[in-house]
This record gives sequence, C-alpha cells and structure tokens, in this order.
Amino acid sequence: MISCSGFRSELIQKDSKLRNYSKKLFNYLYKKITRSPSQMEQFQTIAVKPNKQDKFFLEKNLEIYFEFPPIYKPPNTLWDDPWTSDNYPTPKPLIDEITEEEVNNSSDFYKNECKYYTWMCFARIKNH
Repeated sequence: MISCSGFRSELIQKDSKLRNYSKKLFNYLYKKITRSPSQMEQFQTIAVKPNKQDKFFLEKNLEIYFEFPPIYKPPNTLWDDPWTSDNYPTPKPLIDEITEEEVNNSSDFYKNECKYYTWMCFARIKNH
C-alpha cells in the first residue's frame, strides 16, 4: 500500500473465460465440501487497486511501519516459485537461508513454517 502497488491487486486483473470458469468451479466445490468460502474469495473481496490516496493516508496516520524480514529463507516460496530478489525483494533473513530438505525434515518449528511466512509487519498509528 505504501508503495502505491495496491493490496492483492493481481486479483483484479481480467482472466480468460476458461480461467474464470475454473475459479467458479473450484469455489463451488470448495463451498460444498467445507461449507465455507475459499480463501481466494475472501481475498478478492478485499482487493484494492493501486492508488496514491492510500499511500497519503498511511503516511499521514502511521507513526511507525516496519516489515520484518523472514527468520529463514528457503529457495522456493509457498507457491513453489523461486524466492529470488527479482521475484520477491526481501531483506536478508534474520538467521539464514536454508535448503528445501531443512524445511521439510527439521524438527525446528520456525524452519518448518518458513515457507508460510506472510510478510509480518508492525504498524503504530499516530495519536492525533
């Protein structure tokens, strides 16, 4: 948001008819099986197009905004694409980069969960 890139803006892009049909079918089946909306549907409802108004509002009202680096950084993301600086510009991990084998076989909770890291942030709103 602060970089004017929107929030989950990739969800706003137009899809092909086949892709739209696939999404609708998946959501329908997911609802039938779990009796709850899919995560994708939930994210789509909060998608925000890139805009400068949000940036202005955040800069005006946030005292502190800090994005934590990952504790560990595996070679691939949760979606199994390469976690490179081109794909995902990321600060150096707090502890280390680790292998897929370490992610999958370690008894360390943080190593096991590092692929599910979701860009935790700290924000403090200004007292006006």
